[in-house]
Amino acid sequence: MSYFHIPLQGQVYLALVIDIELEKRSQDLAFDAELLRFGAFNIVQEQLEKEQEGVVFQTRDGKIAAILPGNSETVEVATQHLAEQVQGSLNKYLKLSSTIGIGRKYNTLQQIPQSFQEAVSSIEYRYLLGIDKVISIQDLEFGKGLDQAHFTSWEKQFISALKTGKASAVSEILLKWFQELKSNTSSIEGCRSSIYQLLVSLMNYVVDIGFINTVVVSHNMFAEVAALKTLDEARHYLERTCHALILKLSEQRTTVRTSQMQAAEAYIRENYCNDSFSLNELCSHIFMSISYFSATFKQHTGETFIEYLTRLRLEKAKELLTVTQLKTYDIAARVGYADPQYFSVIFKRNVGSTPKEYRHRQKENLSL
Repeated sequence: MSYFHIPLQGQVYLALVIDIELEKRSQDLAFDAELLRFGAFNIVQEQLEKEQEGVVFQTRDGKIAAILPGNSETVEVATQHLAEQVQGSLNKYLKLSSTIGIGRKYNTLQQIPQSFQEAVSSIEYRYLLGIDKVISIQDLEFGKGLDQAHFTSWEKQFISALKTGKASAVSEILLKWFQELKSNTSSIEGCRSSIYQLLVSLMNYVVDIGFINTVVVSHNMFAEVAALKTLDEARHYLERTCHALILKLSEQRTTVRTSQMQAAEAYIRENYCNDSFSLNELCSHIFMSISYFSATFKQHTGETFIEYLTRLRLEKAKELLTVTQLKTYDIAARVGYADPQYFSVIFKRNVGSTPKEYRHRQKENLSL
């Protein structure tokens, strides 16, 4: 310090580190990042070096740091106040958000590196607290953390919410879980570890449903989450991923369901003439439960299985009555009715006339 002519006199010393959130700045006001950093450095230098007799410098990774001397009893409060002023000035004049970390006070110059490292570590706690904060290392309170049993409970709720296919349910679970992470996790690494476990659960679910090759879920999820600066960003990332997965899954289910219903209709058309043809046989053929098929088929066609089958049989019967001279019992057998009398009852109930009356009317229409 003597060599570089840096005066730094005080009872105690502490470090302050500022990380400018350039990516949070409005795009319409954005300009060259280096100019922004230069402007920010000048503001910090004006307020902390010239006015407070501190030392301000830039770090190799683009942060702005300051070493401040002061009175043992007042330096911490004064530094907190100064940090808030600096943060306000950066926002007011350059529209920049920032996170400021403050280390502990120390009695000797030789301990300044320790205070500096604490200030850097404080900035990392924006992961839990969010950006645009002044974070002092000595104010950080450590919680009890989340035990594995409690995590397993959250994991089950998360997967259950995914299975419902409701984006709102997933969002609600994630919001509650991340709020608990903020209040109970003992460290940033512990927090990240819990999130990574949730990512593993999500990826296992993706494998289970056969979506392993989908573009919805990134193969670089762990790296992408690790690069995020705050818990809120991690929550939004998971939320977006889950919502996209639910949408994709819904689309695929719709496609598969449509394909199954088309296969069901084709199978009915092929087998309607068989008097023993049944709903059980159809559901076995397309590998669906009777209850699920019935609800899906009704939604797809607007008719129940029996209504659809009866309509198909009677349409074929009307065609045969019109263009052939087959007896009613022959036509009944050809369209899937073993009992001619029952066929006549069903025909009159749905068409409004007996098969004989229908044929007679059709002949009259043709003669006209």
